Amino acid sequence: MSVPAPMARSGGPVGGDTPCGAAWPDRFTWELARLRERGRVTGAGRETAPPGFLVVRYEWDHRGRTLPLAIIYPPGFPLTRPEIRMLRVEDRPRNHCNPVNGNLCFLAHDRHAWQPETSVASYIEDRLPMILDGTPDGEPVAEPMEDWWAALAVPGSAFVIESGWELGTHTCGTLALRVGVVPGRPPALRAFVEGVLDGGGGEIARNAGPLPLEFSAARSIRVPWRLLDEEPQPDEYERVFGAVSPGTGTTGLIPLADSLRARIAAVACRTEITHGERGLSWILLVRTGSRRAFEHGRADQIHSGTARTLRAGLDDRRSRSPSAGVIAGKRIAIVGLGAVGAPVALDLARNGARSIAMADLDIVTPGNAVRWPLGESAWGRFKVDALADFIAANHAATRTAVARMPIGNLDFRTAEGEGGEFVAALNQADLVVDCSTSFEVERLLARHAGSMGAPLISAYGTAAFTGGVVACFAPGGGCPNCLLHQYGSGAIARPSGERGDAHAVRLPGCADATFSGASHDLGELSMHAVRVAVRTLRAAPATSFVETLNFVGEDRRPAWRFDPFERHPACACG
Repeated sequence: MSVPAPMARSGGPVGGDTPCGAAWPDRFTWELARLRERGRVTGAGRETAPPGFLVVRYEWDHRGRTLPLAIIYPPGFPLTRPEIRMLRVEDRPRNHCNPVNGNLCFLAHDRHAWQPETSVASYIEDRLPMILDGTPDGEPVAEPMEDWWAALAVPGSAFVIESGWELGTHTCGTLALRVGVVPGRPPALRAFVEGVLDGGGGEIARNAGPLPLEFSAARSIRVPWRLLDEEPQPDEYERVFGAVSPGTGTTGLIPLADSLRARIAAVACRTEITHGERGLSWILLVRTGSRRAFEHGRADQIHSGTARTLRAGLDDRRSRSPSAGVIAGKRIAIVGLGAVGAPVALDLARNGARSIAMADLDIVTPGNAVRWPLGESAWGRFKVDALADFIAANHAATRTAVARMPIGNLDFRTAEGEGGEFVAALNQADLVVDCSTSFEVERLLARHAGSMGAPLISAYGTAAFTGGVVACFAPGGGCPNCLLHQYGSGAIARPSGERGDAHAVRLPGCADATFSGASHDLGELSMHAVRVAVRTLRAAPATSFVETLNFVGEDRRPAWRFDPFERHPACACG
């Protein structure tokens, strides 16, 4: 990047009290000069700014109007962008402007949008007219009204609602909520919408998904809602709350905890959901205080705010992760939930797997927790139990089944007895994953998965952990023994360190050695196993293949190699 003279580093003392610091003492002088060339600087100071910030008041003319602006320079300027606000409410455009504080959003959300060698004046002159005139050159981002109302949300609050619902011709009714409260000043309301009802109590929409564990024991309440014709502004709180009319005095008060009471109402409106497309936006208005405060109308003792709207529709969950559409609804069985298998299970649950059956007889210890995804709270627990509880609490759409015994002790022909729930789930799996590092387990699972017509993915690290393997055994394709023949003939190279037993770690009181390797290296195997799972679930592989990981050089750069293989003529499976 070419740096103009004002950006050149100077070793002298700072020339004046500016946010640029000692590195560029002339940068702010240059900045003010550029502003004066294009408008009028009417003031500069720190009186109304947070520590380290500098506020410049600036007047800029556009189409015969003078627009007063505030330019807020952060301590990191010029390496980080300033904030530009429109001071008069009547000047603020509908798009790209926060209606609460007038902050303008006219820089694209990419890593190179702000260039420190460019003056703020040139950004204002180049981009602000596009926002004010509504020209199509602005960044194509949506601005749903709920985002602006989030400025009034109590930290830690949540209003979880299915974003795909439609209201039809209905304009008012009640929401069926499950609610909990987090103590604080003010308290944070956490609400989950179970359904939307019309004014007569008829059901308009109901959440078809599972209830998140947090809300399973939460209180059920109903609160009024109303559909507004216009997009309400956050500074219209009193008018908007009154439009729903949830009661006055002590009428309609909802007890939350001890003496804490709340009056809650919801409003919906049509707003821009994605660029150029409109849909429903929901806002949950929450007033909290003591019964006495409501009874005597003590407004100074009643907090008025919102719970932050959280969209929980399928599109909202999957838009950031296209893989979720492939994994969602699939049934998966995983054997071996150690440092490789546990992250695989969690990522599959995170992306919406219908069910995950898990088998492992190991427990979480302080020693193995250093490379296991759950920490000290899981010490002493079976790994499968700790994972099942975590998935239930955080990914309610995914069911789990567990087995706390060696996989070879299970009879796959019956779902009776200990481990029967796991066997039942295994026998219905769309995909089987083996992260046990055991060749005997790999062979057993490959045989059983093949008999079900399901592929098996096997992932493990070598003893020295200078390499590893992610293999996919396709039904009717090469089996683990076939891969051994390929290794033996030299047709496929083994991963680095597979014979490195000298590097294995033997722990006190444990007969089995474990490989040495950190979680940041093991994560390369886990996440690649998930990538292979996504490819396999998207399109069934025509043949088996192995992807071999080798860490290269002292900095351990990961390098992968892909090798397909068929049934080997010397193998009994052929």
